[in-house]
Amino acid sequence: MKAKFATASHDIIGVQDALRYLVGAGRLVRLPNQDLLSALVVEDLRVRLRQSGWKTFSIVAFKDTFGLTRRWAIPILEYCDAAGITRREGPNRVIVTPP
Repeated sequence: MKAKFATASHDIIGVQDALRYLVGAGRLVRLPNQDLLSALVVEDLRVRLRQSGWKTFSIVAFKDTFGLTRRWAIPILEYCDAAGITRREGPNRVIVTPP
């Protein structure tokens, strides 16, 4: 039994190392709640937001448009705020346009 536990612990450490590597390499993004998201998904989201025609939007509109639950929408929007994709203004978000 100890051998199986030791192997499982070793596997978990290997997975954690791989995830840290992928975050460091920019392939994964760590959200404020510690969930991980593909950097490709974030880039797709950035493009879709800029193409949406929105200047501002609500959490409900974001959830409905992107098919997300609140559990995913809030941390993604918090990440977008921190990354300069969006900016929070009261209960809404403003899409930040590049200079």
